[in-house]
Amino acid sequence: MITSILKYIHCPECMGTFNIEQNKLSCNNCSNVIPVVDGIPRFEKNITKPLIEFDETLYHDPTKWSKWRKLNVDFILEHLDKLPCESFGLDLGAGRRPFSQKLSRLVILSVDQVPYNGINLITDIDSKLPINNNVFDFIVLSNLLNHIKNPIDMLSECYRILKPNGILIGVTPFIKKIQNSPSDFYRYTDTSIHKVLSESGFKKNKVSHIGNLYSVNDLFLHSFYKRLLMKNTNRKISWLIIKFFERSNKLLIRLLIFLYAKQDSLNKTDDIPLAYGFIANKK
Repeated sequence: MITSILKYIHCPECMGTFNIEQNKLSCNNCSNVIPVVDGIPRFEKNITKPLIEFDETLYHDPTKWSKWRKLNVDFILEHLDKLPCESFGLDLGAGRRPFSQKLSRLVILSVDQVPYNGINLITDIDSKLPINNNVFDFIVLSNLLNHIKNPIDMLSECYRILKPNGILIGVTPFIKKIQNSPSDFYRYTDTSIHKVLSESGFKKNKVSHIGNLYSVNDLFLHSFYKRLLMKNTNRKISWLIIKFFERSNKLLIRLLIFLYAKQDSLNKTDDIPLAYGFIANKK
């Protein structure tokens, strides 16, 4: 994989090309050296963590996903499925790559600043990316935007490395617990997403609501029951109690909807989504 990505990356010091040597990339123009650890170039040299292994079959099993993750992945897959076969893309902040197994028809470079198994390149995502201009047909930002200190700088980098007519596909949380503190900086509205995208050069941007009042209620109650019970009782018994209360709550909600409202009134609630999905084009 390292050989195949050399033509897409450059030296962050001088913009030069690289030559592969044993366990390192050496710049052909200056003395900069990028270490290769566990087969992954580490442009962020301060990241010294060993490779993080995980059970991909378990993590990528949709039956194990929360409603939150499923809604997020469904939004991304809906738009990736529209791309031509062999489209070349970047999964920026890829993490454990939850949807990678569903995208075998596409060619994806996975980049993160944490050395998860399956990552192709490690770099500081909040800085200039060591990637050439006009490389990718698409870029995926899956729950990354809220972790970026300088979103306009990062989105401008995405604009730079996308090909003309390339597409940016992203999801960012609106109602969600703090993730990976202290690097969870923002919660965006549809207005603020439009603003940072347009200020980064993107045009014809579309922002969609993911989830509704009904799914927000599910998320809050699940978190409440989990926090209340998991530390105080046997784990198996706790899950049984949580499932009982969740199902009871769903029945109660359905009864209230039947008596006092229409399901459409919840589905069309625009001001209380779980997350926002966004599509932006480089023109």
